[in-house]
Amino acid sequence: MAEEKQGTTIHAEAAVPEQPIAKTTDRLLLSVPPSHRFLKTCLFAAMLMLTGQWLWLSVQRPEPLPWQHGASFTSFFHVDINNATWVEWIQLKGIGETMAHRIVAERDINGPFDSVDDLLRVKGIGPSTLADIRPWLTTGSQEGLQND
Repeated sequence: MAEEKQGTTIHAEAAVPEQPIAKTTDRLLLSVPPSHRFLKTCLFAAMLMLTGQWLWLSVQRPEPLPWQHGASFTSFFHVDINNATWVEWIQLKGIGETMAHRIVAERDINGPFDSVDDLLRVKGIGPSTLADIRPWLTTGSQEGLQND
């Protein structure tokens, strides 16, 4: 349909019918055919259960296993107060990780301990703690278990 008007040709454009826009909710990236709705429901339920279990386990604080030192520990385990690492210190009853780090830091900063009684200069070690761990303590120059 062309019309001529003073030397120009005007073409009437055919009206293009608008096509409906596809719904994006119908075409998800991980979607499956509607016949598999049961499978989708089961997978979603399993995912929820696993997420719930993961959250539940992440907030649980298990109790440490109780254990006692046997006779071999009592007779063969020694802690050299001037060379022991914090890992060796935490093997002793009443000495935790923080206290073990304090002992090693005190030794590194202020020099080696002259005797077992010098452990009293570590904040948190008192006479009763020292009495409990004394049987396992030794200085580097001593053979076997010596109590200063």
